Order: sequence, then C-alpha cells, then structure tokens
Amino acid sequence: MNIVYCNNKFINAKDANINIGDRAYLFGDGVYEAFLYANGRFIDFDKHIERLHNSLKMVQINNFALLKDELEDISATLIKKNNASKDEQKGVYFYISRETRFPREHNYPNDHKPSFVAFLINTPPCNNRLDGLKIKSYDDIRWKLRGAKTTMLMANVMIKHDSINNDYDDGLFVEDGLIRELSASNIFFLTNESEFITPKSDGSILAGVTRWRVIKILKEQGYRVQECDISYKDLNSFVGAFSSASITRLKPIMQIDDINYNTLHLDIKNIIQSYEAYISN
Repeated sequence: MNIVYCNNKFINAKDANINIGDRAYLFGDGVYEAFLYANGRFIDFDKHIERLHNSLKMVQINNFALLKDELEDISATLIKKNNASKDEQKGVYFYISRETRFPREHNYPNDHKPSFVAFLINTPPCNNRLDGLKIKSYDDIRWKLRGAKTTMLMANVMIKHDSINNDYDDGLFVEDGLIRELSASNIFFLTNESEFITPKSDGSILAGVTRWRVIKILKEQGYRVQECDISYKDLNSFVGAFSSASITRLKPIMQIDDINYNTLHLDIKNIIQSYEAYISN
C-alpha cells in the first residue's frame, strides 16, 4: 500500500485525485520540493523548507498555511504509514498548486487558496559505478526565474528523454556559452589546481540544497571552492566532474559530449564518499 497526503488527509495513492481545475495541471502554476529520508532523519530539512518558502515567494503563491513543524509531522506520518524503516532511504516530495478553480482562467485572485500534496518515492540505489555518467549538452531554453523550484519542467524532461535516447545518461543546459546545470541536478568541476568550481547561483540555476551541503563539506575539508561563470569552451581543461542532487545524491561524470573525465580521481571519490558518510550519520 502506498499512502499519500492529498486534500488534507492521508489516503491510498490509488484513491488520490487532482481536480481538473488544478492550476499546476492546467498552467504548471505550482512549486515543489524534494528531500531525502535516510538513517531515520530528513536530510537538511530546514534548508529544504527555506527553499520551498523562497520558491513560493518568488512566484507569488500566497496564503500557504502549513508551518515547518506541520510539514515535518506530515513527512514523519508518511514514513510511518508506509512502514519505512530507519534503514530505508526514501525521497519525500511536496507539491503546492496555486489554487483549484474551474473554468480555467489565466488570471488568479489575490486571495487564492493553495492545494498541497505529499508523497514518498523509493530512491534509486547509490550509483558507485566507476565509469560515471555520460552527459550531452543542450541549449538552455528555460524561462529566467530558475531560482524557484516550479512544476514547469518541460525543457528538463525533454533533454533527459533525448539524452537517454542517444545513449547518454543526462542532459546539460548551456546558455550563451556558459554551463548551467543538468536536467535535475547541479554540477561541479575539479581543476588542475585541486579547486572545485560550480556555476554561480545568480538566478541562472536552481541552487540545490545538496549543492550547498557539498560546498560546506568541501570547505571544511580544506578545498578551495569557487562559484563562478564556467565557459563551455573550458570543459576540456578540467580533470574531473560530478553531479549533485538531493534524491540521486552525488555521481561522478565520465564524459560531456566528446570530453572525457577521470572518475577515479581521489578528490572526486573523496567528496562522494564524504557526502554518503554525511547522510549515513
């Protein structure tokens, strides 16, 4: 049995329904958040809720009434009702639509009433394969308000689908010659000077919570970390790369287009192992 939280109650997923007037369905007018449950705790829960409220503010979804403690209680109840053990890892998802209203209309009232859905997914197994990910680059055709984690993911799912159809693992957004992010994760590069660099969070990317945690771990270990513009033309000057995301965690990258990277580099292996140790403690 898969229990979800929908319409203010916990119900079986097969009995959950979304109204035809839901704006997230009709317009992609909603935000979402995703975080990991591991070792009996919600990983970096406070930072995820902070980003959730930032997303709501950025797209002007007002009147969302659930507080952090209530969201944590809902998450914990989902874990309990789905009989997830402390040793299991689950992805927890929150979806918030601006409101439900039919017939459809582009405009929305100032006193709109957001709807809320929460559910769990089984997390993919930790992929420690030594060959790493193969990445294909794509022109970034997304809208500009990327700092909000919205349900408008058409470009993301299209490059993911196309990359897999072309025997790659994921797609990489490139805008005006600058590296942005993968379809559902951030990206880091290792330079020849043992410095890690990652695209800056100036609104051109969705700054991940795991990205934030990785930067923190790297700095604690004495690495230099720089958030900066990264040119596509410079990709062949880096010795290693990896992706970061809350649900899929950290994965080494072996190739971007025709450029190859060393997935066995000790610094790449170290940060992946360090993050796994962090979520396991």
